[in-house]
Amino acid sequence: MPDATRDQTRLLARFGLGADAEDVYMTLLTRTVADVAELAETTGFGLSRVGTALTPLMTNGLVLAVDQGNFRARAPESAFRDLLARRERDLDDDRTSVERLADVHRRSAAVRDAADIVQVISGRDALAAALRDLQESARHRVRSLVKAPVLALPAEDNIDVQLARMDEGVAYHTVYERSMLTDTSEFDLLGFSVRRGEEVRLANHLPVKMLLADSDQAVIPLDRGAQQEPVALVIRHRSLIEVLEALFERVWSAAAPLPAGRKTTGGSPEEAPEQHVGLDLSPSDRTLLRILVTGLPDRAVATHLGIGKRTVERRVRSLLDRAGVATRIELAVHATRQGWI
Repeated sequence: MPDATRDQTRLLARFGLGADAEDVYMTLLTRTVADVAELAETTGFGLSRVGTALTPLMTNGLVLAVDQGNFRARAPESAFRDLLARRERDLDDDRTSVERLADVHRRSAAVRDAADIVQVISGRDALAAALRDLQESARHRVRSLVKAPVLALPAEDNIDVQLARMDEGVAYHTVYERSMLTDTSEFDLLGFSVRRGEEVRLANHLPVKMLLADSDQAVIPLDRGAQQEPVALVIRHRSLIEVLEALFERVWSAAAPLPAGRKTTGGSPEEAPEQHVGLDLSPSDRTLLRILVTGLPDRAVATHLGIGKRTVERRVRSLLDRAGVATRIELAVHATRQGWI
């Protein structure tokens, strides 16, 4: 029988040639030449079955017929080069076809039936699928307004999709309601995505939940209470999308930016050396001040910076003393006037 590694690879089957063809090819790889009778004996196939397997191997240039009814396998590095090149051409053709279909879908949006302008979906699974599909469809950016409660797609379930899209160049701009960020695990995930490039701002209150892909479509989840399945609106009409874009940009401009947390490569962040910038204020102190003015609680600040809550309290106390003020509000005002943030 052929080498047992064929069970691990089944390479030819992925090219549509079938398991029998792979068995025959693997057998020929171990010999200089072989005839049909030898191949039948080694593989355990009948003569007819071997002949059937040889046909696609010769058609695709993997096996050559030589004199006296013998066959030999071409070297894999040359034989598969042609197959791989053909597969790459097929993939390029497939990508072109998908792009054409996507263009037809986009161009037809303006003439769809009125029922398709706003689609109503219900149920957590349907809503989660719609939120994922929306992100997958984005080509340039995804904009979100996020507030509690999360109805269908918590951060830990969405992080893989988001990071994959960000790696492909899609920008993520998100405004969170501050009440969303009191949970440590939620803030851990947020800090990770911010370090990967997500731009985040915080607001005391958001008027609606929303996920917006480019300027093409949006999903607006509607909370109907814990006892009922969630409902969402999928919106594609250009005029409505423009209204939602204007709403997002207004909320975004009024929200407080969340600075990126410190990136560490080992050891405790509290032990990392500081380089002070003017007025004896270190870069990490400036980052701390920018986060403090967003109104996050100390525990969330500590999680975001990768330091302990007591360290945050000690550093804030030091900043208060340095500024000569008594409250954090006074500290924010002083830091702004002094150009610290």
